[in-house]
Amino acid sequence: MDMLEFTPSTETLRLQLETLVFNGLSAVTNRERLLRNSMFKVYVEASLDDGAQGGDGDDDGGELSSENMDLDILIMEDVTFVETLQSINSIVLDAYELAEENCGELSVFLERYQENTRFRKDVSDPSRYLDTDVHDFRELLDKYIQEAQDVDTVAETASCGLLLLDRTELNSLLKPSPRKCLDGLYKLIPVVFRLLNDNLTKELTTTNDRISTIPTTVEEFSESLAFLRELQAGHDEIEERYRCVRSLYHLLEEYRVKMTDTDQMNAFVLTQKKSQLKASIELFEACCEQYSAKFGIELEARLPGLVSKLTTVSNALSNSPLFDLKSDINDIIGYLTRVEADTIQLETEVKLHFQYEKTLGLPQSTAFEELDDLKADLALKIDMWKTFQEWRGVVSVWEKQRFPEEIDFTTIVDRVEHFYNQITQWEQRLSEGMGPLCMHLKSCVEEYRVTMPILTDLRCPSFEERHYNQLRELLGFGIRHLGSSRTSMNAPVLTLGELVQMHLSPFGSQINRIATEAAQERLLKDMLSKIIVLWERLEFDVKPHKESKEYYVLASLEAIYTTLEESLTICSQLSNLTRLVRTSLTPLQRRVVVSLVTTDVHFRDIVESLVIKRVTDENDFLWEQQLRYQWYAESDECEIQQANCRIKYGYEYMGACSRLVITPLTDRCWMTITGALELRCEAMAYRVPDSG
Repeated sequence: MDMLEFTPSTETLRLQLETLVFNGLSAVTNRERLLRNSMFKVYVEASLDDGAQGGDGDDDGGELSSENMDLDILIMEDVTFVETLQSINSIVLDAYELAEENCGELSVFLERYQENTRFRKDVSDPSRYLDTDVHDFRELLDKYIQEAQDVDTVAETASCGLLLLDRTELNSLLKPSPRKCLDGLYKLIPVVFRLLNDNLTKELTTTNDRISTIPTTVEEFSESLAFLRELQAGHDEIEERYRCVRSLYHLLEEYRVKMTDTDQMNAFVLTQKKSQLKASIELFEACCEQYSAKFGIELEARLPGLVSKLTTVSNALSNSPLFDLKSDINDIIGYLTRVEADTIQLETEVKLHFQYEKTLGLPQSTAFEELDDLKADLALKIDMWKTFQEWRGVVSVWEKQRFPEEIDFTTIVDRVEHFYNQITQWEQRLSEGMGPLCMHLKSCVEEYRVTMPILTDLRCPSFEERHYNQLRELLGFGIRHLGSSRTSMNAPVLTLGELVQMHLSPFGSQINRIATEAAQERLLKDMLSKIIVLWERLEFDVKPHKESKEYYVLASLEAIYTTLEESLTICSQLSNLTRLVRTSLTPLQRRVVVSLVTTDVHFRDIVESLVIKRVTDENDFLWEQQLRYQWYAESDECEIQQANCRIKYGYEYMGACSRLVITPLTDRCWMTITGALELRCEAMAYRVPDSG
């Protein structure tokens, strides 16, 4: 029930009264006349005949003429009738207004009824009220007792002018509502009390059993002492729960809520259990000092056993096969795994020992300070031997790969660098005896680390016959036909393992020089080839000589002269660079020349690309993305510019850096690095030099 309604409603009652008035009017105006009665038909007809024959002028039809008169319309159009009808409507409306005002006082009871309906649904689940405070239950009881008293004041009837309100049906809903809520509370509160009382009683019983047990070992005493401290920390919580249960019991007594004998007995048992727990705690606290002395001696007696286990682990990590390179790797790893399991068990026992010492209030033992060092040493040995095993596994695959077609240079270089970095970290924390193993592993990795850049140079695609001859004279064997084993059965084959065993590192710088010269010479030849192709495809604009159709002359020489001058300039530069490259230079001079050749070729390629793409605006991104150096004479400073980055040149000395080529990837690396520097971040190119 969401709102109060009147039965009948205002409109219904008004229509019923109007119907009653008009029905009365109809009864008055529509009575049947005697002259129309069938019993008087003979007399009425005779009278009509006489009147028609006499002609004496008497008008006897006055009575008969009323048949055609509409008397009810005359009455309804009468002013008095209309005013009376309106007065009746006003009385009805006024009466309903009074009724609505009277019912406004009942809205409070209606709201309470709706709230009580929801409450009765909630109160059916006791688990929702286990955390409810006693004061809340008291407020609910007082609330519904007061509501029951208030709703009893609502009369069964109420006079409202014309109307008499009958509230009997309404009161049959409103008056039982608070009493039903009280009945629900009278059932709910004992259930909540019973649940809380039983839970607390069981907890106190379990707690008392644990704290009252006499400890016989260090573990039992440590657990009991730790449990005692938990009880002391949670003492306020237990007291609060006990107070809540007792308050509920007193609340039930105060409001005379019916309780069973079992509930009353359980309330008494709870009080006894609490007293027993308090006595057990006091007894245990009194005996703590005696227990601590007794079990402190027992704990100290265990110390030599733990120290012996620690010594055993330490001796196990000093076993001679761990430092012998001829030891079987799988056996060593299995042995270290067992030592690791023993170490973990020892660490667990030591932690328990420290915990017992802390519980008993004893000073912490210093006999296990080297345990952390042993764990670190064990982890290092396991890592080194597993890495040694992994290294042998990958090398067994690499050394069978044929040069150069089967070798994945990028993958091998990355793996070698990973091994080398890991070994470098180990060198800073090596334990005694592990140096030879680390040095052996490092030397193996170093062989590949030094050899891979040399092999990268040996597969340079710019080698020509004379370069192969130089390499043959240098190395003592030829590499020209190493990559043709698939097409020729008699072609020589060299594996990666064989090349590593040749120890090519003494020839590394010379091989790099030959590869660099070959690459730069290829660049110079490409530039010369472009000039040749340009002149081979250059079209001359000709026209007939005078009026002759058989002879032609060049029409315009300006474009030809311009192209010729550019080509001569390039040829002159190429000649100078070629002379420098082929001249006997110092290593430093050769690096500088090679770098100049590389950058010059790169710059020409960039300019050619800008011309082809018709870049004419300095704000075009294709121009902005180029790495440029701008000199400002007024400030006597050089500025590096690329995209939105502006950095002052630091005049860093990077050495005479030679490079094989400058690729689009190099340009993107420059842009990434300058962008990072503009954002005040660090940046570097992560790749081993000459590894591709």
